[in-house]
Amino acid sequence: MKKLIILSLVLSVIYSTISHAQTESGGVIFFKGTWKDAQNEAKNQQKLVFIDFYTDWCVPCKRMDVEIFPDKNVGALYNKLFINIKVNAEKERECCWQKHSAFGHIPPGSLPMKLVMSFSEDSILC
Repeated sequence: MKKLIILSLVLSVIYSTISHAQTESGGVIFFKGTWKDAQNEAKNQQKLVFIDFYTDWCVPCKRMDVEIFPDKNVGALYNKLFINIKVNAEKERECCWQKHSAFGHIPPGSLPMKLVMSFSEDSILC
């Protein structure tokens, strides 16, 4: 039990450091708030929504958090074009992707999945 608590604390510090480094280094800035709030923000700014679906156990997702999203060139492009949001595919069920039949069932092991949608939720762009 003690090892689990220590591991949780270490992972929390690492995640906080990564999040702070993304903001400080000009990496991808992820919207803090609900899916609906992100939609409204995208509409206000006339941007598309980039959705990073992830799970807690997804190793490629964690690599993207460390290697891709903190990159200042990636951040410059994504922050200019999109409202970026992270969605835990196992916990956040009220998000957009369930309304589209193409995403009715996501087979295990198919993550990471990235999706770009219009702010109106009417179309999936890629």
